[in-house]
Amino acid sequence: MKYKFNWKRFLLYFIVIAGIYYIATFVVPEHPFLMTLGVILLLFVADHFLKEYDDKKRKED
Repeated sequence: MKYKFNWKRFLLYFIVIAGIYYIATFVVPEHPFLMTLGVILLLFVADHFLKEYDDKKRKED
């Protein structure tokens, strides 16, 4: 199975991660990394399910 690496998506994720980490340092100054990691995991799960939903809708049409 060949996987195409999308540099634009990677750059977007990196910018979002940096922004969340920056905001988390003010909200939870003791553990900003853990809060950022939790939000990132939720974003990846949401992205996965949205991609599956989009693929399913495209196959129906």
